[in-house]
Amino acid sequence: MDLIISNIDLSNYYTKTEIDDLDNELSTLILNTYTKTEIDTLLFNSSSQAFSAISLINLELELNYKTAAQLAETYYNKTEVDNLITFDPTVVYTKTEINSILNNNYSSIEDRDQLFLAYSSTNQINEAYYDKTETNNLLANKVSTTGTGDVAISGNLDVGVGASATSIKAYSNHLGNTSFIELESQWRDQGFLNFGTNYSGAAYLFLTVKDYL
Repeated sequence: MDLIISNIDLSNYYTKTEIDDLDNELSTLILNTYTKTEIDTLLFNSSSQAFSAISLINLELELNYKTAAQLAETYYNKTEVDNLITFDPTVVYTKTEINSILNNNYSSIEDRDQLFLAYSSTNQINEAYYDKTETNNLLANKVSTTGTGDVAISGNLDVGVGASATSIKAYSNHLGNTSFIELESQWRDQGFLNFGTNYSGAAYLFLTVKDYL
């Protein structure tokens, strides 16, 4: 028996103490390791905040973050902004060019006001003048014409109201000579009935009554 024992290499075996220590170590390792069930629960249980599925991560990124390509489509970067606002004298007018454009194509306020003085506004015209319709209506109530050129006036014909002297003339043209008869009121105390003609012969002025003409 002793011979058998002496031929066994005990270095290839654990002692009871070593086995107990190894068991303790395995127990500790097992206690600190998740089982498959525990891992599945952590990964897929919606109440757990420890992990997120890849699909949830992608959704979060899509909703709240932009990729470099998406940023480039929507925003200018610093270099692009600097290039856009850099002063380029070829795309702006100089002060001299602006003044030339204004002088050649626009009028100053003074020029405009001076131009307006030559015109009357619609209100001014309406206040100072009768239009064609108003004039025709006024004449229709006072004067009427016939096909022969005669004019009939209804009411009184007042001529030269407020003037110091006023005359009315009636003309005729006969056989190459002209004549006129004139009724004139002059000053406060004189009145004239005058007949004038360029005929070299005798001239006559008649006063008639009862429709002699």
